Amino acid sequence: MKRPRRCQAAGPVAKSLDTHKNARSDTCLLATRSQPHAREHGIMHSNQGDPMNWFKRIRRAKEPGDKDAIEAELRDWRIVAIENRERQSRATIRLRVRKPPIPDERVFSCAVEISWPYDGIDYPDSDVNQQQLAFEAALDDLSGMNGFSELVQVSTGMGKKEWLYYTSDRERFMRDFNALLDGHDPYPIQLTFYEDPTWQLWSQVVEAVQSKTS
Repeated sequence: MKRPRRCQAAGPVAKSLDTHKNARSDTCLLATRSQPHAREHGIMHSNQGDPMNWFKRIRRAKEPGDKDAIEAELRDWRIVAIENRERQSRATIRLRVRKPPIPDERVFSCAVEISWPYDGIDYPDSDVNQQQLAFEAALDDLSGMNGFSELVQVSTGMGKKEWLYYTSDRERFMRDFNALLDGHDPYPIQLTFYEDPTWQLWSQVVEAVQSKTS
C-alpha cells in the first residue's frame, strides 16, 4: 500500500519540543508508524467502556439539547486495549471506527499527527496525564462539526501519546491550534502533516481492529 506523503508544515507550531515557538515539523513518519498498531500487537478487547466525556463535552457545546445525536455518534467510537507481549508493554487507542459526517464539497485530505513522548513504556504518570488532558481539552474546537477538522484517533502507551486529526484546511488548523494554546506553558509535542485523501493512516488501524475483534 502506498504511503501517504508528508506535507510541508503549515506555519509555526506553538509549544514545540525543540524551541517552544516558531518550530516546524521535521519528522517523517511512515504510514505503518511506530505508534501501537493492532496488527503488530495482540488486541486484548474492544468496547465502548469509557463514557468518553470529552466527546460529549464537544458535542453538547455545539449542539445543546441534541442528546440522541450525541449518543448515536458516540457509538461510532471504540476503546481498544493493546498488549505487546515481547516488550511487555500496553497501550490504549480511542478510535473512531466510521468516518464523521463531512460538510458537502469539503475534502479532509490532510492528516495531522500530534505526538507527545513521555518516560516509561506503558502509560504516563499522573502529572503528565493531567497535562495531556489539559492540552486535549484546549483543542476541543478542532473537532466536532466545525466544518474543517475532526479528531479520529488518540493512542496512549509505549512511551508516546498521539492524536490523529483530518482537516480540509491546513493553514486554518494551524492558526486555530496556535490560538487555542495561547497562554499555555510549552508542551513537548511534534506535529507532522500527511497528504492522505483516502484516510490511509486511520483506515489501517480501523481495519486491524475490526479483523481482531470480528
